[in-house]
Order: sequence, then C-alpha cells, then structure tokens
Amino acid sequence: NMEDVKFLNGRELMPSSSGLYIADAFSAVTFDVVCANMLPAALCKLASSISLGVKEDTGVLGLSGIRHEQVDVVKASFAKHGIVFETERRREGAAPGAEWTEYVLLTGRRPRRSEEEQRAYAAFLAESAVT
Repeated sequence: NMEDVKFLNGRELMPSSSGLYIADAFSAVTFDVVCANMLPAALCKLASSISLGVKEDTGVLGLSGIRHEQVDVVKASFAKHGIVFETERRREGAAPGAEWTEYVLLTGRRPRRSEEEQRAYAAFLAESAVT
C-alpha cells in the first residue's frame, strides 16, 4: 500500500513489525536514539514509523514540541505502537512569535514483544494500512 511508504532523505521507508524497512537497504533497521521535535498532530500521524525506528529494549525515544495539554493524546498514539514512556520533563518556553506556555519532553522505550505480540502487531499494522 503506497500510503504506508514514507520518505526520509530521499529514501523510501515502510513500517514493518520488526522496524523500518528501507527500500534500498532491503532490510528493517532500528536506531539507538530516535528524536522528533514536531507538532503533536504530526507526531501522532507518524507514530508508527517513529516507534518502529526505535531499537527494541535498548533504544530511546525522545519527543518534544508538545504542549502540556497535548501529552495524553501523543502518549496514547505511541502506546498503540508499543512505546512505554519513562519520563516527562516540563519547561516553559515559546516558539518565535508565540505565547509562553509549558512544553513537555517525553522519553520512552520500545520493550521487546513476544512472538504472539509481534503477530498481533503485524495484523494491527496490516489492518491500519487498509483503512
């Protein structure tokens, strides 16, 4: 399904149950550290791709650009993809031209799934791609 294909630095990426599939590398890859500083709507839309890029057990995910009132929505989007958040760091600040508000940095991990959980997640991804 071409709607599942994303592009990163000109390379085709597709989420798979074992990581991000990079077309020209012909394999799923994961990373030790994945950071995303985006508006919450973009974070939620890309939650599957971002989550699958995090190495199971040892990888760390950092999400920022989230206002305190948007944290629960972002956490719920990533929880669907196996991310377990460990810390929330809050700090006041403002983007250029914006009001001062409280922003949150979320950090989490993607614990290893059992084979049964991997099959269920692969089915979830397939179903999500169709709808």
